[in-house]
Amino acid sequence: MGPTQLLRRASGLVSGFALSETQIHLMTQQPPTQEPGDILVVEDSNLYISAFRKALDAWKFKYSLVTDGAAGWAALQQHHPRVLLLDWELPGLDGLTVCRNLRAQTAGSYVYVILLTTHSRLEDVMRGFEAGADDYMTKPFEPAVLQAKI
Repeated sequence: MGPTQLLRRASGLVSGFALSETQIHLMTQQPPTQEPGDILVVEDSNLYISAFRKALDAWKFKYSLVTDGAAGWAALQQHHPRVLLLDWELPGLDGLTVCRNLRAQTAGSYVYVILLTTHSRLEDVMRGFEAGADDYMTKPFEPAVLQAKI
């Protein structure tokens, strides 16, 4: 029995619980495949590099990965990804500087920035948004939440 049939059966078995055919269809679909270069990951930690690769490969997203802020800034000058997964603490340029530089630039298409960091205090979150981040996630991150945000 496939996932669609299981959801239909479960929907009928639980009193007061019903899924529409549209909901069942959406729940059983694979995430859309992104175009090449749609995601740029700027991360220096081998642990998180491995986690990003595992998740993005599983979701069939096309991405580029660089390991320091200067390389991230250079990659942003060469192509414009749709999403930037940006670590705060990086060698060279830090993530906040990369984000500020990106927002000061007026050419090119808009890049959605998700700042990922171990900084979790309210003041840090506000600094991330003030630098121009669209979203903020603390590490360690939950892959399902990251997928939803992308």
